[in-house]
Amino acid sequence: MTITISMHNTTQNHNSFSEKETLAWLEPEEVSQIKPYFDQNDDLPKIILHISRILFQFLLRILRTAFTLDHAYVKMRGSEKFSNNPVSITYFGDKISFHYITDLLFSKPPKIVEETSFRWWQLNRIFNENRNDCDLYIIDVSFPLTLWAKFPGFIVVPRWIMQRVDIANTWKEVMGRLRRKTRREAQRVIRKYNYRAHVTDGTVAADDFYERLYKPHIKKRHGLAAVVVPRKQFINSCSRGKIIQLVHDEKVISAALLIHTGRQLSIEWTGIAPDVDQTQEQGVTDALDYYTLLYAYQQGCDLLDMGPSRARVDDGLLRYKSKWGAVVYRKKIPQGRIIIGPVYSTDVALSAILNHKFISLENGELVSRVLLRGDMDQDSIEQVITNEWVEGLNRLSVFLQSDSLSGSARIHPQIKIVTHKSLCQLYNLFKNSFGTYKIQDL
Repeated sequence: MTITISMHNTTQNHNSFSEKETLAWLEPEEVSQIKPYFDQNDDLPKIILHISRILFQFLLRILRTAFTLDHAYVKMRGSEKFSNNPVSITYFGDKISFHYITDLLFSKPPKIVEETSFRWWQLNRIFNENRNDCDLYIIDVSFPLTLWAKFPGFIVVPRWIMQRVDIANTWKEVMGRLRRKTRREAQRVIRKYNYRAHVTDGTVAADDFYERLYKPHIKKRHGLAAVVVPRKQFINSCSRGKIIQLVHDEKVISAALLIHTGRQLSIEWTGIAPDVDQTQEQGVTDALDYYTLLYAYQQGCDLLDMGPSRARVDDGLLRYKSKWGAVVYRKKIPQGRIIIGPVYSTDVALSAILNHKFISLENGELVSRVLLRGDMDQDSIEQVITNEWVEGLNRLSVFLQSDSLSGSARIHPQIKIVTHKSLCQLYNLFKNSFGTYKIQDL
């Protein structure tokens, strides 16, 4: 089978940037130099001290995760979100992503049939004893339990996936890489509301940022699924960075914590004042990100890390960051994992997996799959690929039911199309494409 599809739509088509669109820069007094962890002028003992401090904090996080977090075995029943059919799901993990998972898979809050707490070293035994009495099992564990756990995974999804922007050498090039709509909309709202941006020391502004902007925004946006950073951890992180503030009528309405590491500037956390009108939130976010990108460029950074998003192709936050030219990537520091496995190949189990466009981890690569039912012409297939492709993916597989085609074709080194007349056989091809992995091998 041969399918020819041009790739011009899978990459963002940026229009050339016009000098007349240039917005006023941050004023010199509003720009303060960020102090990186270390630079080329530091002596060796200072560099060693910085690295030791980072490693010590990382070790503390590992110990806290491994020895203080209670884990839970939770058996749930409810209606699957897309098919609305009854589904039983068994959860094993530290409950960090519990509400996110239940919101994702159930159409309404599920009924808790059974719940038991256990310690981290009992995970393998609890899992093996209870894994078969359900349609789907979910394992939700933090590092270093990803090294300890020994069980097969069907889909292994990172809890969070990172996105970053490659910053060009000139501001004209930086703007030229953005979508024209994104660039103009950000500049429009900045001019309309006369938004300004200030950069201040993280320690000075940390309390107001946490209590008035960060916590209310996270809880409002994510509800029960919100993962709120503890105040002490938040304040400590602010002490080693800068806070960029968006100001309207002399009032700070949004802010972001910026951490400088080498040639990279990272957005750690953001927040928006609760009294900002909901219709203006998107504009506020665009303005803050525009100024943050400008600030990263002014500081001579090569990369702007825009922070974590959920690992799904259709995640709203991930798509928002993509419009700024951010590409997904996998962090070198190990992270938590969500493992999803169907116990039986029931329709409801397949529906829960097929209708969520996860970005999974396979042999160290970021992979996405999509399954389409019914014949589609070439233009429709191309549009699907455009919608499903996310810059930074290592591989995208499209499974297509077709009455006239059967087989597979690689239309691009990173994109493969698999077709079959039988939907049942296509399901099998979809499932078999995952293989079986052990979590410690991923």
